[in-house]
Amino acid sequence: MMYCKATILFLVILANALMVSAQMSPDSAVTIRLDEVQVNASLRTQRGDTLSIIPSENQRKFSMTGYEVLRGMMLPGLRVNPVTGSLSLSDGGRVIVLIDERPVERQEILAVRPKEIARVEYLQTPGTEYGFDSSIGAVINIVMRKRKDGYVAAILTNNAVTTANGENFAFGKYTNNNSEYNLSINSGYTSLTKRRIDGVNSYMTGDSPHKITFQGINTPLKYTQNSFQAGYNYFRPKHEIFDVTIKGVFYYSPERAHAQKVTEEGLTPYFQLTEPYERYFSPQLKLYYKRFLTDKSSLSANFVGTFRHSNYSYDITQSETEEFDDAIYSYGYGTKSNRQSYIGEVKYMNRINRLFNFNVGSRVRYAYTSSSYEADNSSADKQHDTNIYTYASSYGYIGNLYYMLGMGLSGRLISQNSQHRTKWIFRPQLQVAYSLKGWKFNLYGTLDQKSPSLSEMASAEFRINKYEIKEGNPDITDWWQYRVSLRINKNVGPVNFQNTINYNQSIDPIMMSVSRRQTPNGYIFVSSYENQRRMSVFSESLNIDWGISSNFNISVGAIFKSYQSRGLTYSRNLNNWHVNIAGDWTSGNWNIGLNWSTRERSLFGETISYTGATNTVYVNYIVGNRWRFGLVGQHLFSKSGPTFRESLKSHYMSKEESVIVPAQKNMIMVTAAWNFSVGKQRKEARIDISNDDNTSNIFK
Repeated sequence: MMYCKATILFLVILANALMVSAQMSPDSAVTIRLDEVQVNASLRTQRGDTLSIIPSENQRKFSMTGYEVLRGMMLPGLRVNPVTGSLSLSDGGRVIVLIDERPVERQEILAVRPKEIARVEYLQTPGTEYGFDSSIGAVINIVMRKRKDGYVAAILTNNAVTTANGENFAFGKYTNNNSEYNLSINSGYTSLTKRRIDGVNSYMTGDSPHKITFQGINTPLKYTQNSFQAGYNYFRPKHEIFDVTIKGVFYYSPERAHAQKVTEEGLTPYFQLTEPYERYFSPQLKLYYKRFLTDKSSLSANFVGTFRHSNYSYDITQSETEEFDDAIYSYGYGTKSNRQSYIGEVKYMNRINRLFNFNVGSRVRYAYTSSSYEADNSSADKQHDTNIYTYASSYGYIGNLYYMLGMGLSGRLISQNSQHRTKWIFRPQLQVAYSLKGWKFNLYGTLDQKSPSLSEMASAEFRINKYEIKEGNPDITDWWQYRVSLRINKNVGPVNFQNTINYNQSIDPIMMSVSRRQTPNGYIFVSSYENQRRMSVFSESLNIDWGISSNFNISVGAIFKSYQSRGLTYSRNLNNWHVNIAGDWTSGNWNIGLNWSTRERSLFGETISYTGATNTVYVNYIVGNRWRFGLVGQHLFSKSGPTFRESLKSHYMSKEESVIVPAQKNMIMVTAAWNFSVGKQRKEARIDISNDDNTSNIFK
């Protein structure tokens, strides 16, 4: 409590200081040469709910990937880790990134050359066209200046010197007249020697709990993920765009075991080894076509075909010795899955005038998954899943009032083994934004349909340990989620204040439940999915972004979240404060920055998840126009390295588990980047839809 009060007091004092400073100083100077789009400080404009930013010259100079540009822009509520390639929102929503309005994945964001960025558009309340996925909380669209001819090449390396962890990336693109060819290869690896998992489990096997303590023993962790992508793009300005992409991802984790010394009431201490294994391969084909009908209207079509083969298993061995040469208990579980998915989407856009514009479209996804499970009870699942989403929306301005009104219709047809079900739901969406004397108010509301995943509906079960089993539930059903938010923005000179109040409530959400089952050998504790009563989250978020100068930016954010979880047999509450601070400074050829955040806690069902405090410090130096060298420090001054913890407290069972990675404490990484380009550029083009399906749908 004292920590929370101190945090609030700090933010209030900082906010007041920034407002006084901003009011005493003139607006930050912005210098633009339109012919070269040279900006000495980020130029930000707000249109409706879209914040449009032209990167500054320093942001272009010191950034080598799309992630680094986004980090330097310090977008409100967005947290960027360019080392891991992670994007997250302070309110917990998911972020999708588009390049020329086409959703892309990590490899394509790495390939973005900051010097070719025309602008970045940040949409914090996604419209009806993104209604097929209600977890999307923000959309970032990177608009590029298209190249007319010539070629581009880039190499990036990021490797730790304190432990075996890193990533290497190479990218090439050749443009000739209206045709563009590109190829990229990405290879990431981790090989950690020190990682352990501690835990305490308590089971109500009688009148008093039966307690088991797990003391983690450092064990190795190894995995690699390699991907390639090749593409062809044909672009005739103001006429048409055709794009085809072939990509493949290979993931292999040969060593993920963790060993533990186990102290169990009534037994002699023993040792336990859990050995997971995972490997998957996923090729994908994307086709896209866009026809410009007039200067203000267009028709787009997109097709994505994905295949994914997954192989997952794990073995549990208990032994009296740490060498595990004589097992006193053993258990194995495995699943193999093949999934094929086909997504098609058509979209029509017409920007008529300032008052009225509209989009209409339809998206269909069909997937077939075949999975086999080997355990105490072997089984197989064959699942056909068809999702249909049709939408229409209109938007425009009435004076200073911006509006967006949309309606979506979702349908889901599921066939799993001998069970069939169909569900349709209307999904309205309303947004209004109003500007008044420098204040911007944005009110947003939507009703979403949430559907269970096919893995949650799997008719399979497996054993977690000798006391627990986990099983799917084919009888769970869709549920509703209401969401409303109010966002208030105010610019005072170079300082931007954004305050967001958000409330989400889910009715009949699917959350885990724990039951106790009597067997001839005693009690077994069963974890399964159930439609519970409700789950609600209230959040209050304050973000302060201060462009002190064209060379120095600071961002401070604080968020309060209140969770209420109401199950069929339980009631859980959780309040959490979280603070994050980021700063970025440049001088000459040097660039220094910091990202720091406090620990976070979140509640879902009866499980509380914890993440430890994190920090990242980076130093970069530019050599000429093509080379950049740098050092990155992560988890500095950390006692045990990154820590992740989960806590479950139910009526029949409680579990505490902590994953600790000492090998990554005080981790120092060496980075190097090289890029080269020759040729001319032309006006950017917009590619406005694409789809991905990276779901495995295997039960694990």
